[in-house]
Amino acid sequence: MDARADVMARDDDAEASERLLRTMDATAKASSSADWRRVRRAAFVTAACCAAVAAATTYAGANGRWRRGDGAALRAVDDDVTHLSYDPRAMSIGYDAADASSTLAKMEDVRPDEALVGAKRRWRQRAWSWEESDGRLLAEWGKGRLHVLRWDPKDGFIFHGHRGDGKFEHAQENLGFGMLRWAAQTYMPTRLAPDQEPFALFFAVEDFPQTRCWKKRDEKTGTLSTPSGCDPDSWSPVFDFSSAPRDEELLPTLKQVTLITLAEPVLAVLAAPPEEAVRDSSLPPRWPHQELFGVSGEDASKYTWNKLIPKIVWRGSDYRFLSPEFANFKEDSCHDEGACLLNQIAHSPPDVPTAMRAALNRTDITPRLRLVLTSMLEEHWVDARFFCIAKWDSRLPLRMRLGKELGIEDNAKMTGAELSSYRYHIDLGGAGGTTWTGTIQKLSMPGVLFHHETDMKDSYFDLIKPWVHYIPVKQDLSDLRQQYQWAEAHPDKCKQISAAASAWVRRFNTRRALLQHNYEKLVKPLAETLDPNRTHVIPFERAHPYWFNARGRPRSARAP
Repeated sequence: MDARADVMARDDDAEASERLLRTMDATAKASSSADWRRVRRAAFVTAACCAAVAAATTYAGANGRWRRGDGAALRAVDDDVTHLSYDPRAMSIGYDAADASSTLAKMEDVRPDEALVGAKRRWRQRAWSWEESDGRLLAEWGKGRLHVLRWDPKDGFIFHGHRGDGKFEHAQENLGFGMLRWAAQTYMPTRLAPDQEPFALFFAVEDFPQTRCWKKRDEKTGTLSTPSGCDPDSWSPVFDFSSAPRDEELLPTLKQVTLITLAEPVLAVLAAPPEEAVRDSSLPPRWPHQELFGVSGEDASKYTWNKLIPKIVWRGSDYRFLSPEFANFKEDSCHDEGACLLNQIAHSPPDVPTAMRAALNRTDITPRLRLVLTSMLEEHWVDARFFCIAKWDSRLPLRMRLGKELGIEDNAKMTGAELSSYRYHIDLGGAGGTTWTGTIQKLSMPGVLFHHETDMKDSYFDLIKPWVHYIPVKQDLSDLRQQYQWAEAHPDKCKQISAAASAWVRRFNTRRALLQHNYEKLVKPLAETLDPNRTHVIPFERAHPYWFNARGRPRSARAP
């Protein structure tokens, strides 16, 4: 077994080595001959633990002793190991995988809640060498998902997903891995030559990068404070495929790259044969999870401005806004059974409308709930309802009952045709502060978009401009009524904004444009990390010569 050989090759700490070997042997004996997955899992736990200790040791060796209390979570990358935690005071690795923990607990001097591995001595560096900045990042990040993609000349790319995730999360992880791999292979192939140095890339694909080390900016003074035990300025780069703060100083080494919902069409184009790319450069890509108006043969005559319903329409999930790490975090309408705002509204005297008006005066409700309550009270200009909540939520029965009782819940999601019949749209942010698919969809529709400008942004937000492609509204929606009244009074200007937005979507939703966006947002930042001297990265025009003429100018799309 490779992991066993790794242990035998280490320092002459016989006791610690034997403990590690007994762990693997005990797991192997407990498994049937057909259940090799558990054996591989135990072996990877051993390897991951030792690699994590090596990372911590590297940092400690370069920076002296760790301060007491500096220990933080290390994220594992094995299928079943969901959490590695580093304790610098004991030089130990604790992990909460149930199978491995129960096995290790049988060994002497090992507590079931914190298995000690090599507690008395530091391990010699493994063949995989972590940079000092990697060790700091891994140790300080916290409990949020931080994914690691490694490459070395012998084994190529190595990525291990988190088995505890659901299908959606697992798919997002794989898309992030695919984007990084294809970017390196397509635009920096010589960086992957046999004589090149190994590298590790860190990336996030959740609603936003969920680290405990976000800096906080004082609203009055503008000064930044850093959480205890964090030094994010010294971290390795983290490639963020999700929403990110507009204030880039909150996490200096964060590099926001192509939004993960664009990954499927980008990867499909990169994987297409050149002859198909030549023919289809200006055609829409395969985009399975994005609904766009105008690509399915809709009859535009049914959606002229005067025929559109003059209301702001919205349908979406009842979800929190941002996260506790950020100053403007808001919980959803029923985040706790003992503090369920909807329950309070339903049972508050003298009547429900009065209770809804009182709720609108609060500052701790989400923009989504604010819009839905406004719709219930002033339906002449807003049509907003929730239509789904998390099925796994323990509050589901209570929340479903209250949603129907108060009339704030729709039975089904609106179709694209139904949404397109409205004159005004709004894209309200959720946990990440944005809506990953809603913005582009609503920009494509015949009406005009009230764009929810929040503290967060997605990768393409710099390409769309207020009063050109959308009407901006504040994060707390305090100016929404005013913007609606302006829109109703200026129909010609709104038509121009709507037409410009639709034209932008048509330009952006082409194979060449998506790859150009990906080149700017992912390939260039990736090259700063893997190829700082610019000796390997290929210019976009050279990587896709079939789209450009001899002078480097884009060719016109060829007929099929």
